Amino acid sequence: MTVDWLKLFAALALLLTPAAFFHGSRGRYRELSREWDGYWGRTLLYWPHAFDLGRAFVGAWLLSTAISRTPEAKGVLALAPVAIRGAVLCLATLLQTVVCRERDSMNAPFAFVTGFSLCLIPIQAALPALILAILVSFGTLMRTLFFPVLAISSSGLAALFQGGKIPTDLAGVDAALLLPWVLPVLFSSHLVCAYRARRKTTAPPPER
Repeated sequence: MTVDWLKLFAALALLLTPAAFFHGSRGRYRELSREWDGYWGRTLLYWPHAFDLGRAFVGAWLLSTAISRTPEAKGVLALAPVAIRGAVLCLATLLQTVVCRERDSMNAPFAFVTGFSLCLIPIQAALPALILAILVSFGTLMRTLFFPVLAISSSGLAALFQGGKIPTDLAGVDAALLLPWVLPVLFSSHLVCAYRARRKTTAPPPER
């Protein structure tokens, strides 16, 4: 196994920093199970989500190129790079989810998992799987289904394009995608999503 330490450290910095660190004073949280009319614009245009998507994509690319298998590696050693990359992805997604400023809640890392999925899953499988996950989770109003649907459909489509065999690298990706769905159930927490609070308006002075 060969390691490019500069790329690895850069990947760890991008992937392991919790998203909650970027939610400033204007950041607010809303449960996924609640009604979202009037909140979509302030959520989609909240800059940390775009930043999460970008840093997850770049971090995943750096991680995938930082650790590689040597040609002479056999058996367990041949799987070591895959295992390490999967472990880092799972730890990164765990931190994005459990570190939350809202009490008794966990963060829903939609943008983060989308970013590393688009990087690590073959694009012909990632895009249809992402569309399906959005349609199922938001169409049924069971928004937490986004994560398992994305994991299952992306693996199924990848196997379809790979002649019926799921790529080994996707094991870690699937495990990471399932964490935001499993963790709130295990720890009885609410899954929330950050949005931008409205600007406070200053009332005009009273007329004399």
